[in-house]
Amino acid sequence: MARPKDKEDKKYPVTLTKAASAQLKKALARERAPDGGVRILLIEAGNGYRYDMQIEKKSSEGDHVSTQGGVKVFVDRFAAQHLNGTQLDFIDAPNGTGFLFHRPEST
Repeated sequence: MARPKDKEDKKYPVTLTKAASAQLKKALARERAPDGGVRILLIEAGNGYRYDMQIEKKSSEGDHVSTQGGVKVFVDRFAAQHLNGTQLDFIDAPNGTGFLFHRPEST
């Protein structure tokens, strides 16, 4: 899948699918943060990391910021190093609904 085009940066730590962008826009509207964005986080969990997201009104200094499908994505430097090439999708299926991170195979 081709990466979306963006004037701010050509390389994204995390790319959003159209489905993920649509759901995140709805979340931003519900949170009354239409000019805000979504922060993608890595949180230590046991012997690895888990993904998390939160709505924020603005980016923090040092963040990697991109706009994809009309959604601002904020990723701090640490997370950006570990997320490079990750895709965020939204799945709406009979067995479950939610966001899903697709991580490229480690080489």
